[in-house]
Amino acid sequence: MKETILAVLLFAAAVTAYVALYLNTNSHPYLAALLISLWNVAGNSVCGASLVSANRAVTAAHCWYDGNFQAREITVVLGSRYLLSGGQRISTSRVFMHPQWNTANLRNDIAVIYLPRNVQFSNQVQPIALPSGSMLYESFAGSWAMAAGFGKTNDQQAGASTIMSDGEPAGDFGGELPGGVRAHRRSVQHTICTSGSGRVGVCSGDSGGPLFIVRNGQRVLIGVTSFAASNACQQGHPSGFARVTSFNNFIRSHM
Repeated sequence: MKETILAVLLFAAAVTAYVALYLNTNSHPYLAALLISLWNVAGNSVCGASLVSANRAVTAAHCWYDGNFQAREITVVLGSRYLLSGGQRISTSRVFMHPQWNTANLRNDIAVIYLPRNVQFSNQVQPIALPSGSMLYESFAGSWAMAAGFGKTNDQQAGASTIMSDGEPAGDFGGELPGGVRAHRRSVQHTICTSGSGRVGVCSGDSGGPLFIVRNGQRVLIGVTSFAASNACQQGHPSGFARVTSFNNFIRSHM
């Protein structure tokens, strides 16, 4: 899959580009790595996802189809901090993209993965909570959130990381990207944007992964990594995430 569609479509889950912390397996038990096989393309692409039940995970639609490349199968990796070894590994081709996913303007960049069997919950594998109640009406403006995944940890890195990392990509959220980034025309009310303050943001290889906040001691999924500035994840540009509350009905219809 292509790494640059407009701003950048990011293949993996969300990692900081500026400050990376290598984690133990229990740090993000809901984080799934996706090893993606493509039609008529050798090798694998990498994305991330968030486990939301025993047999469902949420990712970015462009991880399955980005307008140029079509995936044929995904191996979901859970319970391992390593991309290529360990953990529970489940293959599936049942991926349901949002029916209005638009590859031209990146709107509705969200999908639900159906796992063919229930995962085994443990300290290393647990679902993340979805927003509910009054949270469904929050903008999360001014909130601090964290992203985690297997993507690049700096602009010079050649490909996705093989070990999990995380960090705080930004503290300011809104419905639009600030000017100065090519992706600003693509942002709509269904997008959460992080400010890039402190030169921290998601990076290439981070698509589909979680952006979450902690509410009453519980981690809650509020965003799915969608795009960021091309080859400039350490430059303080905003990052874009599909706003989970905007797709609550879509996600829950597949639970």
